[in-house]
Amino acid sequence: FVKKARQLLDDGVACLFGCWTSASRKAVLPLVEEARRLLFYSVSYEGNESSKYVVYGGMVPNQQIFPALDWLASPAGGDRRKVFLVGSDYVFPRTANYIAKQYLEDKSLKVVGEAYLPLGDRDFTATVERIVDSGADCVLNTVNGSSNLGLFPALAAAKVDPAKLPV
Repeated sequence: FVKKARQLLDDGVACLFGCWTSASRKAVLPLVEEARRLLFYSVSYEGNESSKYVVYGGMVPNQQIFPALDWLASPAGGDRRKVFLVGSDYVFPRTANYIAKQYLEDKSLKVVGEAYLPLGDRDFTATVERIVDSGADCVLNTVNGSSNLGLFPALAAAKVDPAKLPV
C-alpha cells in the first residue's frame, strides 16, 4: 500500500481511494498528510483517529458494535449478560474490543473471556473450548475475513447451539 500510494502521489493524483485494512490506512496516512492529498477510506474501522486528509466512510464501534450489544442485553436479544470477545490479533479487533469492554462495564455486563488469533488462522478448536468453558451467553466476533471459515465450523463441531450462544 505504501509503495503504490507513494507512486500515485508522486504522479500527482488528487486523492486516493482504498486501503482495505486499518494497518494499510495507518501506513499510508503519513504519506497523504505530507502530500496534503485526500484518502477516501470506506471500510469499517476502530475510530480513535482523525485526519483532515482522510474521509472516513466506514462505521465505527458505536455505530455497529454498541447496537448489537444493546440488543443482546435486551429481552428481545435474550437478556445476555456474559460476553466472550474473540478476534484476530490485529488493530481493529483489539481496539474495538477495548472500546466494547468499557461499554460493557458501563452497562453492568461481564466480559468472561477474550482470545485473539493471528490473521488468517483457522484453527479455533482451543478457542471454542475456552468460549464454552467460560459460561458466556454470547460472543462478540471481531475475527477478520477468512479466519471466520475456521471459527464457525469449530463452533458447529463443538455442537454450540446458536440460539443459546449467539455470535
